[in-house]
Amino acid sequence: MSKTNVDYEFSEFGKKAQILAILSLILFIFGIISWGVPVISFISIVILLIYIIVLILALGNIKNAATKLNNQDLFTFRSRLITALILTLIGFVFFSIGIGGILAIAYGPNPEQWQGYVVFGVMILIGVIILIIALIMEILGWSSLRTFFKANRNMFPETMVSNAETACLLVMLGIIPIIGPLLRVVGFFMLSSLKNLSGTSAASPPSSSAPAPAPAAQSSKKFCPNCGSTVTADEKYCASCGAQL
Repeated sequence: MSKTNVDYEFSEFGKKAQILAILSLILFIFGIISWGVPVISFISIVILLIYIIVLILALGNIKNAATKLNNQDLFTFRSRLITALILTLIGFVFFSIGIGGILAIAYGPNPEQWQGYVVFGVMILIGVIILIIALIMEILGWSSLRTFFKANRNMFPETMVSNAETACLLVMLGIIPIIGPLLRVVGFFMLSSLKNLSGTSAASPPSSSAPAPAPAAQSSKKFCPNCGSTVTADEKYCASCGAQL
């Protein structure tokens, strides 16, 4: 297992966390202004679908890292978030059908049909219960990721792993009304620091074991003191004038 490959998966996860942060911020802003501009609600649905797709892709990087590390905390984080996502969609369907049914009866020709109110009221209740379970699963999921970072601090730069631990906690607190969505945005932005991981831990190129080239040997030539002709160091007499060297 190559550490560089694991770093790549977390780096890609960090890049997607940055996208999730931006999308979460847009959804938060649109959620505020959609009360006065109904068309914003439809745009928010499109952005929410993009958010889900990016989240699934990010969990794919976590799966790859979990497989390479054989780490149960990462597997648990991924499975719990996928479960939370599925439960959220199911709970939203139940809740929406229940609200829609009650409104249809209330504004329909027979608003006194109490049986319909009961049926759709039960659907709303089921939807709320499922959504609460989904929130609990999401909190437990992010808790598993935080546990992973705490148990594997030596795999990451100190500042980066501290940011990741805090980020998981902030995302967990995203269920708090009003300020929760902003905490989630901050958490995702802090997780995006992982995108720099590949640059901080990239394998350094192997150093060459070849010895440094020896300095060129000094020239063995010298000059005859009598005539100045060039002679070699092993010559005893000058070839030009015959003088003894």
